[in-house]
Amino acid sequence: MEMGEKYYLDKLFVCNFKPFAYIDAGDKPYYEIDFNQGNARVSMLFSGPNGYGKSSIFQAIEFGLMGEQKTKVYIDKNKKIQEHIFINNLEKPCFVALQLKSETKQVVTIVRYAQEGTVGNTVEEQRAAVEFHVYKLEEAFVYERFEQIRQQPGLLKEVTKEELSRRLGEKNIQEWLKRNYIKQEQENAFIMQKDGERVNMLKGFTDTELERYFKPFQDEKKAVEDECKELEGRIKELLKKIDEEIEAGQGERPACEKIMEGEVFDWDKTEYQESDPFMDYISKAERTLKFVESIDLYKNHHLLELLSAIKDKEVYYQEFILAMFDPEKLADYTRSYRRNVYLRQLILDEDSLYKNPINKTYLPEKLAEDIRRVRERKNAFQETLNEKQKIYKSFEEMHKRIKGNENTIAEVFYKKCPLCGSDFKEQGKSLPLAIAEAAKMVQNMRDMLDSSHEEQQRSISEAYRTAKTGVEMEARKERNDKEVFEAIESLEKHADQVNQLKKEIGELIELSGQLENTEAIYFTSEHAFRTKYHNVEDVKKIADKLKAIIDGIEIKEQSGEFELQTYHENKQWTRMIQKAEEGLSDKIKGKIGQLKWLAREKEAKEYAQNKEEYKRLLSEYQRGFEKKLKLDKIIACRERAKKRYMENVAKYLEIPLYIYSGKLMQTSQNDLGITCFTGIKNDELTQFKMTAGQNQGKGKLDITEKFSAGQRAVANIALILALKKIAVANLDIFMIDDPCQSLDELNIASFVEIMKNEFSDTQLILSTHEDKIAAYMKYKFEKANKKMCIFNVQERLYSTL
Repeated sequence: MEMGEKYYLDKLFVCNFKPFAYIDAGDKPYYEIDFNQGNARVSMLFSGPNGYGKSSIFQAIEFGLMGEQKTKVYIDKNKKIQEHIFINNLEKPCFVALQLKSETKQVVTIVRYAQEGTVGNTVEEQRAAVEFHVYKLEEAFVYERFEQIRQQPGLLKEVTKEELSRRLGEKNIQEWLKRNYIKQEQENAFIMQKDGERVNMLKGFTDTELERYFKPFQDEKKAVEDECKELEGRIKELLKKIDEEIEAGQGERPACEKIMEGEVFDWDKTEYQESDPFMDYISKAERTLKFVESIDLYKNHHLLELLSAIKDKEVYYQEFILAMFDPEKLADYTRSYRRNVYLRQLILDEDSLYKNPINKTYLPEKLAEDIRRVRERKNAFQETLNEKQKIYKSFEEMHKRIKGNENTIAEVFYKKCPLCGSDFKEQGKSLPLAIAEAAKMVQNMRDMLDSSHEEQQRSISEAYRTAKTGVEMEARKERNDKEVFEAIESLEKHADQVNQLKKEIGELIELSGQLENTEAIYFTSEHAFRTKYHNVEDVKKIADKLKAIIDGIEIKEQSGEFELQTYHENKQWTRMIQKAEEGLSDKIKGKIGQLKWLAREKEAKEYAQNKEEYKRLLSEYQRGFEKKLKLDKIIACRERAKKRYMENVAKYLEIPLYIYSGKLMQTSQNDLGITCFTGIKNDELTQFKMTAGQNQGKGKLDITEKFSAGQRAVANIALILALKKIAVANLDIFMIDDPCQSLDELNIASFVEIMKNEFSDTQLILSTHEDKIAAYMKYKFEKANKKMCIFNVQERLYSTL
């Protein structure tokens, strides 16, 4: 148990839990209940009509601490729940956050959070709410900040029930709830449990109380035992070294020339430091010697591994081949392909040539100018055509309106044309006849207009075809293989795979003797490849050649003793070892001899230090062992204390239980309180019973067989209050959901007197559905200087929606 100071409930946040739905309006989807009045912590009395969620608030606090959901079992045990037990809307997040604050203003927040719910499965009696994650925040709860850190991997770590109990300073949070939360349901009452359940609760209570006093000694004993165990291991190791006879004279210091140029083997150096791990170097050098002496066996295994790896990367053959080409060729290909795509898009249809942007990077200057001109002609023609058609249409519509009314018009305008003033007599006509003959003029105008337009359209179409042909000719000059282009574009993305494939292919071809294959050699050198292959378009054909070479490689199996560690440490040097000159094995053997000499020299220098270290460790071990013996004696007292505590547990409970039950049950038979008795055998509790009446403790008839349901409820409150009185809790909160439902007015007054006088420092969380009882409680508590706030659930939570 980590904490020594008391913690209280500071704030409660509830979202999408039971009746408290997810709030879509605004930026806060949750309900918030503040257990403070100004800057002072207060006890809380929840009031309001039934059905508005008073009990759900208690259940939210319980769920935040425990994370379990209680369900009922169907009789046939085959039916299934088709709704979630907690979550209101399965598609919305659901959470309960308990913000606790200590007397020194330290804050810790417990959050039970589910992103969304699932439909219930087969009903179980009680189970963990697996959809929910539990987090512990060492800070006040701010929803926006919580969401930010929750969505970033690794920032929030879930905690276990055990970790949560330790953080709150309690041995077991479930046992704490049994002693500090009285529910409305009678089946959960302590006195309604079987005798075995009562005994287990008292055992847990006893262990918790003893744990508070003896845990520091147990922790110290474990630390001493761990330290002694570590010292024993170190002493044994030193004794082993000291017992070894290390010859001081080693002869002359050997020369340490490298056997391989460059940074190949980490154990192959020209100069060594005393801190070097010589024994590790010797083991690695010996395994390299085995590799060299059985090179054919290990090379064969390496070839099989390379061949398998290369075949697995067949999808990258084209990228590998493209990477062998000169980068400028690849750049030319991609430029050509992009130009081809642009040109094809330009002549996709007639609108494309007229509307798509003119990119002078991809178009010859003359062709770009031709396209620009034909666009101008097209636009000008369209504007002229639109204007002429508009005029013609107006004239035609006017003629249609006057047609058939020639004589009327002649009379209106006195047989003279209103436009030119002529009466047409010189032409042997009249105004009506001239108007009638105008129809021919309209048709002639239409024929002339259509003829002019057709001529212009033919000219523009001819210019369009010429430009399109020019674009087609330019497009045919460019590359158009989309697969090759995309492979080139993906080279950077697959650079790691291509580089690995390049290394593996080069090693495979060389080690398998394929260098004699004139085709294979082109895939081991960029220079050789570029002298052979010039056209990027041939990449598919070249890839087929490479595949044929790879598929044609046959590797015969080799027999012999194979060591996996030897292989993995040295396989990257297979090609280098195969190329090495004769005598490599002898050089490695010489290096092993040098390393052994240096290792013995290091041991000789450490010998004197080891003897002093042994003496020091032995002295520490002796001190630790003596400390452990003292702690054993202290902890042995725990068993004696446990026996005495269990023998007297009924005595500790007897007085407060008798007083509280007598005050709360003033209407019971004989107005007597309740007494309790226990059975104990072999230092273990065997029973816990309570009696009442004139023959208290004699007949030993348990009150669960005698009292009514209401009396049992009151007796349960009295017992839990008695336990609370003698127990010590770091989480100093006491909750009763509607304690007055089984009490009459006189009992209620007694209950209030007990709570305000006996538990003045404890944070109380109570509920009632009667406003007058709430007002009475608040008045009595405040008269006793105990701050109590009435929280009307209907008004405070639902009126804001």
